[in-house]
Amino acid sequence: MRLSECPVGVPMIMVDMGCEIKHQTRVKELGLRVGTRFTVTQKAAFGGRVLFVHGTRLAVDRGFARSAQVRPCIQYAHKLGPEAENRAKQIATDMGVLPSRFEKAFAEQNPNSERIAANV
Repeated sequence: MRLSECPVGVPMIMVDMGCEIKHQTRVKELGLRVGTRFTVTQKAAFGGRVLFVHGTRLAVDRGFARSAQVRPCIQYAHKLGPEAENRAKQIATDMGVLPSRFEKAFAEQNPNSERIAANV
């Protein structure tokens, strides 16, 4: 999933920066690296995003948001409450990246989720 497609309030993990190496250095200096957990807190004008990373808000432009690849972070979502955890699990299910240890529990909680119910 691209960063530009992320919903607000769901914890995510950076999978791929998707930008040139000269730009990756600056982004890493700001604290956003592959494997970093963050939450999109705001959709900015013209396609940018505001991220909450390591206790700091970080604004990224539309180009970076379109090129960066992310996935939901279910392990961190439970700290933000059941609503955030369920949204992260649903996004992971839709992407087909829900970790196997969560599949059975999520299928029991959401019997309408056909994709998970078929896999369990």
